[in-house]
Amino acid sequence: MSSERTARWLRFAWIAGIAAFLAVSVMPLSRSPLPGVEMGDKIAHFGVFFVLALFPVVTGAVRVRTVFLVLLVLAITSESLQALVPFRSCEVADLAADVMGLLLGLVIGVVLARKK
Repeated sequence: MSSERTARWLRFAWIAGIAAFLAVSVMPLSRSPLPGVEMGDKIAHFGVFFVLALFPVVTGAVRVRTVFLVLLVLAITSESLQALVPFRSCEVADLAADVMGLLLGLVIGVVLARKK
């Protein structure tokens, strides 16, 4: 598979991951995504944004600046939309977990990409 074709597939996978996150974030849920784990929803928020930031940066499929801007807008939008969904709420702590996962994913992604 050519490198350009691989990059296209990686970008598609990244966009699909974002779409899946957005779909789940507006579903009415009544429980934490990690039942029995204190602050499980914050861990889930952090983890999703960490992976969504790390993956495209390490592979070089998407520019770091693009990843940062797209995921920052996604974090703000998803939290805002949750205010409109039954059994969901817009929480600053969730947004903070999203941004922390995003930033750590970017930093680690850049470090790993430079070692390649």
